[in-house]
Amino acid sequence: MTRIELFIKEKNVPITKMENDLGLPNRSIQLNRGIPKKYVDVIEGYLEENYGYDYDNSLIEVDEPESKPESIKIWNKNFVPNYKDGIERFQSNDGLWRRYKDTVVSLNKETGEIKVTKGYERVNDKEYDGEFGSYWLCVNGTKVYKFSK
Repeated sequence: MTRIELFIKEKNVPITKMENDLGLPNRSIQLNRGIPKKYVDVIEGYLEENYGYDYDNSLIEVDEPESKPESIKIWNKNFVPNYKDGIERFQSNDGLWRRYKDTVVSLNKETGEIKVTKGYERVNDKEYDGEFGSYWLCVNGTKVYKFSK
């Protein structure tokens, strides 16, 4: 908000009366959109004459808006899946469900060896029951669910 807008707001200057007195088009001055630069000099003169306005540089920002925290929308975060495809999935740190084989498992083309990312190896052959169905544990504590068909 500029100095001139703040002054108009604080002194409760009737904008329609000011527009009529100055011969400006109706609704040409709206405080929520800002004052058009071509009318600033005329409005300053009117406010000096009638309301005692005496500031220089009327277009200087007085009330800087606070910066809003940037929000990033992540779709399906903490989404409870209803998968029935038999693919093993785990919930990653960001709350999204990832396919175990696509994310963690890789194939060495030269030797044909299947490699698993460190920490995502299976602890044992035991199956547990959880909130989304049966799962098995990785070394790092990640629960890998198999959504049965």
